[in-house]
Amino acid sequence: MGEVTVKKRVIIFSAMNDAEIDAFYTLLEQTNPDIDGLFRPQSFDETDTVVYLLDSWSAAQNAPGAQELPYIFERVYQVKSPALAHGTYIELNDGRFLQFIFYSLSDGGYAPLKCFALHLAIEIKRELGDEFQNNTFSDCTE
Repeated sequence: MGEVTVKKRVIIFSAMNDAEIDAFYTLLEQTNPDIDGLFRPQSFDETDTVVYLLDSWSAAQNAPGAQELPYIFERVYQVKSPALAHGTYIELNDGRFLQFIFYSLSDGGYAPLKCFALHLAIEIKRELGDEFQNNTFSDCTE
């Protein structure tokens, strides 16, 4: 029997409506088949990657989880514009690492969400300690 591949589960916090979120998840899965575009996590425990699509870096202060996860958000508060994205990991009690990726829509020039999805699809492939340049966003907006 072949090995069963477990797809990555992503939770997205944004101001998008349900139809936009569904389209975003679909694009993520099409771009990176390792992402489960149908699963909608309800909590951090059910996810591998947490994504915030913020209007600007200052909006992080009012984002869901900002009060509960100050050690994650304190790093985000220090990000200076212009900066498209910021990512970090935390280790959970069960030994798993949870990936957090924050985007500033304003620093991305309010580019089409497709550009953010393409960038995110590559970032989700990143493992703790990986170092590589992700140019998909700039390639998309040119």
